[in-house]
Amino acid sequence: MGRLHLRWDLILRAGAIAGIVEVVSGVAMYLGGVYFAPWSGPVSLLVLALSIAVAQKWYAARTAPAPMGYVVAFAVGGLVAAITAMIYVLYNFVSVSFVYRHFIDQMVNARFARLRLPSMDQGQANALLDRLRTEITLRAIATANLRFLAVMGIAAAALLAAFTRRRGSVGR
Repeated sequence: MGRLHLRWDLILRAGAIAGIVEVVSGVAMYLGGVYFAPWSGPVSLLVLALSIAVAQKWYAARTAPAPMGYVVAFAVGGLVAAITAMIYVLYNFVSVSFVYRHFIDQMVNARFARLRLPSMDQGQANALLDRLRTEITLRAIATANLRFLAVMGIAAAALLAAFTRRRGSVGR
């Protein structure tokens, strides 16, 4: 199998745009008060999948008439997912450190509200709250977001590549 010849300028541009779109959707959910809702993760995944699909189609159109097989479509989508994840994590560090200074406390409180059972006594509730304060850090949030966006984005890229490739181009 030969080496893939990719247009990195197009991939980086598409990844940067997808990353900005993901950040804007996260900010919109946060400002709308729904960022900590259980369904915000699937919404982020949907935004990422749409960005990957658009990036794959855009890349195919820009590189025509060169064949775009599954492997190239998957590579483009996977790289766009990785770039998006890195941009979002950079945004996490900057925004939580300088803009949304109460973000971690809000996340702890949201998770506590979801996990606290009515049958818990005050001691159990305090222990849960202490555990959440220890576990939920900026590093943990950034790591989870990087893993979620990269892994789920690569999986989405694998699925979407089957529909993006040009007709008649099975391989690279």
